Amino acid sequence: LFNRHIGKGGAAIADRPREATDMVYDMISLVGEELTAVQTLCDQYGEVIANKYRSSPERPVRLQEELTNRRQYVAYLRQIDEGLRQASDHIGQLTRMLLQEMETLQDLVGSRTSVPKELVYPRFDSLAKLWASFDEEIALLEARKGTLAALRQ
Repeated sequence: LFNRHIGKGGAAIADRPREATDMVYDMISLVGEELTAVQTLCDQYGEVIANKYRSSPERPVRLQEELTNRRQYVAYLRQIDEGLRQASDHIGQLTRMLLQEMETLQDLVGSRTSVPKELVYPRFDSLAKLWASFDEEIALLEARKGTLAALRQ
C-alpha cells in the first residue's frame, strides 16, 4: 500500500477507498430516486382514495392497504438512506485517516534506506487496519444493496 502511495509499485492493488466511495454514492443516488418515485406514488394513491371516498360511500380497502404498504416501503428506504449517508461519512473519515497515515509514514521513511522497525511497524499495522475497514464498509454496502433488492421485489 505504501509503495503504491509513493508510486513505486503496488499497481495491482485495488483502490478500495475509491470503490467504497463510488459504491456508496451510487447507492445513495439509487435510493434517492426510488424514494422520490415511491413518494410520488403515495401521493397518487392518496388522491385516488380521496376521489373514491367522494364518489362512493364504499371504502377502498385494497387501495388503502396498498398505500400503507408503500408508506412502509418509504420508511424502509429512509432508513437505508440514513445508513448510507452515515456510511458515506465514515468512508470519508477512513479515507482522511488513511491519507494522513500514509503522509506520516512517508515523512518517517522519507528517502532513508533504513528506518527502525519500532517506528515503522506500528504505522504499517495502522495502515492495514484502516485498509481492512474499507473491506468491512464494502461488505456492509453489499448487504444494504441486497436488502434494497429484496425490498424492491
